[in-house]
Amino acid sequence: MSVHPSTRRQLYDHLGQAEFSLKVAKNFECLAGTPASAAVEVALAEVTRAREWVRTRLAVSHAAGPSPKPMREGLPLTRRERLSFRHLNFP
Repeated sequence: MSVHPSTRRQLYDHLGQAEFSLKVAKNFECLAGTPASAAVEVALAEVTRAREWVRTRLAVSHAAGPSPKPMREGLPLTRRERLSFRHLNFP
């Protein structure tokens, strides 16, 4: 599966925010030595692993933007050509 570069960047940023929040939660003394502390550490490891996967392995597909229209033959015109066109067609 491939995603747009902005989607990958947003996902990476959200996982970074989750990682930061889990690091903050891990530092609360009231969690130390409780089952919740172990769960936070497991979640932190999973988020870190997911963030690394997004950074290194998530495929990016660049959306094809609108292609420039081909220039018509004779464009761009020189100044002299533009002036002569005006004088010939608009008396």
